[in-house]
Amino acid sequence: MALRSHGVGAGSPIGRSLPDHMGGWWFAKVHALGNDFVWVLDASSAGELATWCARAPSVCARHTGIGADGVVLWNGVPHDPELWFVNADGSVAEMCGNALRAVAVGGRELGLFAPGRMHFRSGGESFPVVLGERGAPTAAGLGIPRFHPDAGSEELLSPSNGPIAHLSLPNPHVVVFGTTHEQEPEVVARACSRRVDGGANVGFARVDGESIDLRVWERGVGWTMACGSGAAAAGVAAMRLGLITRGSCEVRQPGGTLAVWIDDEGRAWIEGDAAFVYVGSTDPLAHAWRGRGRMGEVVTEPPRGWSQRTDREAY
Repeated sequence: MALRSHGVGAGSPIGRSLPDHMGGWWFAKVHALGNDFVWVLDASSAGELATWCARAPSVCARHTGIGADGVVLWNGVPHDPELWFVNADGSVAEMCGNALRAVAVGGRELGLFAPGRMHFRSGGESFPVVLGERGAPTAAGLGIPRFHPDAGSEELLSPSNGPIAHLSLPNPHVVVFGTTHEQEPEVVARACSRRVDGGANVGFARVDGESIDLRVWERGVGWTMACGSGAAAAGVAAMRLGLITRGSCEVRQPGGTLAVWIDDEGRAWIEGDAAFVYVGSTDPLAHAWRGRGRMGEVVTEPPRGWSQRTDREAY
């Protein structure tokens, strides 16, 4: 089911314009509330992670690459999809809540997934996703939160006027409630992340009634427009600490709002918007170039089962 790849020889004039390690491969650009990803459409396996860890910084570079917060690989099997997540700096993430939702929506637009309940496998776990119809929100179940000691961060956060929480969903998060008055947030974020073995995403949360305003510094990425598991971590931590009195809340981030709740089994869920942006290839011969600087119709044959759409329909 993988897209047919058309590599360009490194010795050709066109081939020399691409980094040697890139070759020719197809991808979809997807995002969830501005948390954006390069989803590699060719089938991959865990054995290719090292290759993509090396590629990711170039691919994700905002000014010289495709630009993204991370790269998502999949096994190319729509009825039993398995995903792997690589951060922009080339490190591997245990899971990514927004990427689950963004890939699901991208797959719907490409004819790979149908709206309804589905599951993605990653890291030996299964994550449920409720894929909405076009224009409807998409939800993802991220797992049962596991709370940990605070990683000795309290002395770093003395300017904060609220509590902190350290938990996993399954990737690790430190949530700082309140504000830091004297230290730069990124300095605090990096210091908190270093206190957690393997690093952690660090969220700065302010509770406003039964809602939360949140910004997240993600390990391996930096500040992001939105963080799915970060929103879930802030929400469930606020509920545990009694800062939120209900079993659900809204978490507002720069890219938009996510609904967060805990189901009857204790699993944390997020729900919000996600979008397919476009499909492309690193092979410059894979597309016919049309006016106004936009890619025109795909002239290479897509795989069976894909909807026959053109790049222009993505705009």
